[in-house]
Amino acid sequence: MNSRLLALSICASLLVAPSLEARTVSITAENYKSVSARRPVLVYMSLGCDMGSYASELFQNAFYDLEGVDLAVFDANQGYKITDGKPYDLGTMVVLYQGKAVATTKETYPNSYLPLGFNNERKWAYDAFKRLGIPFSMTAPEPNWISPLQDAGAPVDLNRGLMAIYTFSDLSDSTKQQSDFDVEGHAKISNGLFVSDGFYDAKSGGQFRSKDPAPYSEGFTVSVNVKLNPSKGDRRQVMTIGYRLFDVGIYKNVLNIRTNIGGEEGGKNVYAHEYYEVPGFKVEDDKWYNIILSSNLESRRISLMINGKRFDDIHLTSRFVTYYKRFYKERMGAYLALQFFNYGWGGVLDGYADNLVVYERGLNGAEMKELHKKYGGEFSDVTVTPTTHAFTEEEKKAYFAAVANGDLDSVQGFLNRGMPVDELWYGWTGLMLAAYYGQPGIASELIERKADVSVKVEGWDAYQLAKARNHPELATLLNDYLNTERFYFERSVLEIKHRSILKPPPTAKKK
Repeated sequence: MNSRLLALSICASLLVAPSLEARTVSITAENYKSVSARRPVLVYMSLGCDMGSYASELFQNAFYDLEGVDLAVFDANQGYKITDGKPYDLGTMVVLYQGKAVATTKETYPNSYLPLGFNNERKWAYDAFKRLGIPFSMTAPEPNWISPLQDAGAPVDLNRGLMAIYTFSDLSDSTKQQSDFDVEGHAKISNGLFVSDGFYDAKSGGQFRSKDPAPYSEGFTVSVNVKLNPSKGDRRQVMTIGYRLFDVGIYKNVLNIRTNIGGEEGGKNVYAHEYYEVPGFKVEDDKWYNIILSSNLESRRISLMINGKRFDDIHLTSRFVTYYKRFYKERMGAYLALQFFNYGWGGVLDGYADNLVVYERGLNGAEMKELHKKYGGEFSDVTVTPTTHAFTEEEKKAYFAAVANGDLDSVQGFLNRGMPVDELWYGWTGLMLAAYYGQPGIASELIERKADVSVKVEGWDAYQLAKARNHPELATLLNDYLNTERFYFERSVLEIKHRSILKPPPTAKKK
């Protein structure tokens, strides 16, 4: 072989086709144009805290099979530097293509502050890439909802797989198979109902633990009657099935179901996290609902019936079912079968529950209908007398004055007597007032008692008030508190657009 042919042969052997697999790349304000000019990049807006790392890990898990587009995580506080004027916030995904931002999820979901779930994130990216003409490869997103099975005439056996019945005339399970229902803190049994006031202290609520360490290995059914008190916020909790495997909540009066499973595989954390909003159904306050959820892993469905009406079935993704079968037992390690709270994000049922019926299998449509007839019938409204002390307006005024003046002893006295930690005074919480006046001792006490740092008045929350008033120590404390699981997915990093800071309530001025 002559020298020319030898050289050509060596060069050919060195040529390697570029990898199409999505790589994790580093994006900065200085290099994003050049990096995305070479290859498109899907960017996730996050923060450098523990929860930010977890959220970024979820994002990268969602696009496990993406090819042709790289992945990156960028500091949401600096997002304006790479978004080219397009809307964004914490948790926003941004497509960088040919040196500029060409699409963001904030354009499609302007009012959403909840994780979209893997399948919804994949669907948004899939559609955006196609619309923008970006070459890519990824398994097509699966449908979120599918038509229910035609099983209204199927055999009915409401005894098979029955796990527990709690009618709340007392704490016992009517089937005698499970332990008593566990009621703690602000929750109670009254007039034949489970009653919870939504108070969050990581202790209050109700639950039961299964005697079987793995009761839902093939599926489950839960039927419960619930009535919610008037809303105190956009996001509310109904119940959690398993240890946060299936979560039922409400966001802006829309019922939603979240599924979450994860574990370790090949030395890496892997997850399957989905979010489903029930279409065409709004939850009203002070109204009873019989909610039946029935999961069948074999058919990859969660069937839903509300007040006897059958809705479309949730379609469980193949990734969720695969990881559920693989990691389910370790996620049920605490034997938690059902809870009327989710301490992770600070959600506690605010209302009433009755006739909780649980199966360790999925029911067919005919069985769900009979279950509704038996346990989800007509309800009569029951008034439960509150047990908390009713504070006068003068007492509330004195409490907020103590907060503003940093009088820790007085503040603790009011709280110990039952003053709600998130009591409002002219729209302000105690934590907001402590932030405004720079009272870190008071703020620490309120945080210790699980105060809600996400409450806003005219767009301002406690962290933003502390920052605007130049209380850096307090701002850091509140920012760290915002970066916990309870608040992280709801917080915003955008600056307040008001020209001047709010004025505090005049009755709470410092002495």
